[in-house]
Amino acid sequence: MSSRSDEILNLTQEAAVLLRGGAVCYMNPAARRMLGHELMNRPLAELLGCELPVAAGGALTADLPISGRYYIVRFHPLGDTTAVFFTEPALREELVSDAYLHAMRTTLMNLRLSIQQTVHALGFPVMSPPMLQCERQYFKLNRMLANTAAVHALCRGTLPLVLGPLDLTSLVVNTADTLRLMKPELAISLRCGEPVHLWADGNLIESLLLNLISNALHHAEGMTRLELELRVEPQRAILTVGDNGCGIAPSQMPAVFSRYLAGYQLSEMDAGAGLGLTVARGIARLHEGTLLLSSRPGGGTTVQVSFSRTLGSESALHESVSSYEPRMDTLLTGLAEVLPDDSFRMNLEESYLMG
Repeated sequence: MSSRSDEILNLTQEAAVLLRGGAVCYMNPAARRMLGHELMNRPLAELLGCELPVAAGGALTADLPISGRYYIVRFHPLGDTTAVFFTEPALREELVSDAYLHAMRTTLMNLRLSIQQTVHALGFPVMSPPMLQCERQYFKLNRMLANTAAVHALCRGTLPLVLGPLDLTSLVVNTADTLRLMKPELAISLRCGEPVHLWADGNLIESLLLNLISNALHHAEGMTRLELELRVEPQRAILTVGDNGCGIAPSQMPAVFSRYLAGYQLSEMDAGAGLGLTVARGIARLHEGTLLLSSRPGGGTTVQVSFSRTLGSESALHESVSSYEPRMDTLLTGLAEVLPDDSFRMNLEESYLMG
């Protein structure tokens, strides 16, 4: 074996051997640990239990059992020798999740594009009921996908936090006004004192607010009233979302932040994946805050979220307080269960874009 090949194989942490004439002529340290020294100068076929077609000059990759364990075995021709690498495959959950999320995003984008192209081609002034249903399901899936991605990022500590000046009062007021238009049969009350300005991530805070509202709309059976309250204390801002719905049974309270792990009845599946409160709690933590949930059967549910008022630059906050403008797509995704007919949606979208 040439010293050059020796150097190459010793650079990798994978188990690697060199073959000449089908027999092992060199083993790097990782290969000696994994395969044992006895393999030297013996045909590799004795270890693999089969003769592989590596003489054709091309590279080959195979999934093969070795001593009862499967390995990815890769063959690379190197002149008159062949380098063989052995890797024990590891199915990493985060890689599977990332691949799934990427594929779902692409699929949803294509679905949305197909809906829009179909509506345009048919020339509907407003959406037909079947197309409206497709649009509604798109936004529901988009919400579940966004929450799933957020939970995975929170678990890995990789959810981006982009801090900037946020007018929390404007965000809550605008959301409440829109919800009144989208769900006029629901009594919505809003209590705000002095304007609340934070150094926060506007996108994440909007996601938190929409998740809390959507959670109430989904699960608070019998709800006729939704109450929003925003107040400030010296060190924190407090947002409260309360309803007068059916409440939560005491036996279910331990699992409210992880309902997707607690088991579902089939009848519940249309209500989503149960990630809303988990996402809201994680976003509150990123803002050095807390999330408190209180409920009693028949007495409604109240969620109180606190945000730190000491994050970021206090001077910059007072110099440049921006009113965060809710994005239309995010708004409809968060409130997909009360998505109105298309003519209303178009008018609402125009008011946001042009107003």
